[in-house]
Amino acid sequence: LAVAGTPWLAAVYAALAGFGVGAFSPLQGMYARDVFGATSLGTAMGLLSLVFLAVGAAGPATAGVVATATGSRAIAVAGGAVIAGVAALLIRSPSRGDAPVE
Repeated sequence: LAVAGTPWLAAVYAALAGFGVGAFSPLQGMYARDVFGATSLGTAMGLLSLVFLAVGAAGPATAGVVATATGSRAIAVAGGAVIAGVAALLIRSPSRGDAPVE
């Protein structure tokens, strides 16, 4: 927000980020229940949180090291985009015939 340049751009970013985070939180639990089942939901949510927090902590630090080593943020941003694309491809919905593991 500090580098947005204009207040309206900062407001648009804040609104979009808020919508994304607000939508992600409940959807994560619903999706985890569909994939892992109700009996494994606590374990699944704990592991998902662990992974998200670990990547959330390591990602910016790794990007900073890459940017410092290369002198440019472009490689770090491109790497993050590739990782996000791979993650998007790995997300799947359970098939109609697949029952969640209970």
